[in-house]
Amino acid sequence: MNVKAIKEVFKKVLFFIILACFELSSNAARLPHPSLIPLPQNVKWTNENFILKNCKAILTNDVSLKNLAVALEKITNERLPILFKPKSNLPFIELKLEKINAASFSEEAYKLEVSKNRISVLANSPHGIFNGLQT
Repeated sequence: MNVKAIKEVFKKVLFFIILACFELSSNAARLPHPSLIPLPQNVKWTNENFILKNCKAILTNDVSLKNLAVALEKITNERLPILFKPKSNLPFIELKLEKINAASFSEEAYKLEVSKNRISVLANSPHGIFNGLQT
């Protein structure tokens, strides 16, 4: 194959890549909700939203979740106190071990709830909390 033929193939491939990007971006604009990665088994959307920059603390009910709370603090790039009891009604992120019903993989299961003043990540185990934080 000569250089001219390679350039023509390259142009066609580049054209299709650009076309695919435009198609993906136009589809994303039509989506009613943001994409979640990883995608939970069940999603129930509400009109509530939590503004992350307004978060004032990370609340947890178990000392075994402290490392995950510290990792979350680093992800947010904010100096957030890690509390074991709520101090006020300020916006916070809650990491809580709690019974979550799951048909399978119960150790990985989590429930993620978002409201104006709180994000709650509830799970059967620290591994489930980790999974919820990924979403």
